[in-house]
Amino acid sequence: MVCEQLECDTQSGCIKLYGALDLDSVANVWHQGEELVRSGEIGLIDLSAVERTDSAGVALLVEWSRAAREAGVSLAFRDAPQQMRAIIRASGVEDVLRMVARGGEGFEERMD
Repeated sequence: MVCEQLECDTQSGCIKLYGALDLDSVANVWHQGEELVRSGEIGLIDLSAVERTDSAGVALLVEWSRAAREAGVSLAFRDAPQQMRAIIRASGVEDVLRMVARGGEGFEERMD
């Protein structure tokens, strides 16, 4: 399964990812997402439609976070699936990724 879609809405400043976010699909969205993040047009990544992920998907989020910091822009991730949250915890990158609840900015999501 590949990441079927990266939907970008620059008006709302959000990227929504669909499908699988894994070793086979990360390369398809890596550079496009990174460019959008660096441009400052995107401040939120919606993960609610990610169906499956692995450590490559988490590495993508870490890389996009790094790109945002280097560009001096704020980036948050919303609605990470349980499987992704488990990998984030196991990888020890909770402090690197800013997770927010569906309500929006400033509400840190618990990594349960």
